[in-house]
Formats: sequence, structure tokens, C-alpha cells
Amino acid sequence: MIMKNLKAADIEYIEDMNCIIQHWKGYSNSKEFREVINKSIEIFQEKKTIKSIISDAVLLGVVKKEDTDWIAKEANPKLIRYGLSKIAFVVPKNAFAQLAVDNFNREAKTALAIRYFQTINDAKKWINE
Repeated sequence: MIMKNLKAADIEYIEDMNCIIQHWKGYSNSKEFREVINKSIEIFQEKKTIKSIISDAVLLGVVKKEDTDWIAKEANPKLIRYGLSKIAFVVPKNAFAQLAVDNFNREAKTALAIRYFQTINDAKKWINE
């Protein structure tokens, strides 16, 4: 079920997996990018049972280092406080977007389990383990 349809991404809630999927649509500016992350935080707060995020980054555009740093330092602590334990990335086609995902992983430095996948189905299998 799509919970939020935003300019940068749709956010889908998968109740039986206790998971949300961020379906990135392409390039977004900092404001649009952070809106998706902040809406994800709100959904975690509201639902209280969500444990995982699948970030479908296949179409993700370039993300500024400041934004991935912001996620690691500001957003992740909130998400972890609300129950986040796993993040699965469906790898982007754009090499620059892949650099952003890699930077996020380096900066996260948390107890999160983070893995990369080629397909959403593979990511869902890992989330369900």
C-alpha cells in the first residue's frame, strides 16, 4: 500500500513484513530528498512496528554528500529509536547515486544491518529472514 506519493519517491508500507519501501523516482534536490526521509521517519513513528527499509535506488539520481551525512547523523538515530534494524538497498543504475549509497553506508556507523541487492525480491527475502 502506497502511504505517501512524493515528488522524489513513493513510500510503500508492507504490513506483513514490518517494512517500508522507498521507490525513488530519479533526481531530487535536497529539500525533496529530505522530505522522503522525514516522511519515512513519520511512518515509523506512526506505525510503531516497522523494523526495516528497502530503498529502491535503481532510479535514484545524484545525492549530495551533505544529504547522506544528514541521514547518517540526524535521520538514522531517529529511525533506530523508532525500531529500524535493517536497510536493504536495491542498487542504483547511476554510478554517482551508487557513491551516495556507499557514503551513507560508511557514515551510518550504527548497529544497522545494511545490504545491497539487484532486485526488490532479493531485498524482501533478506528482510524476511
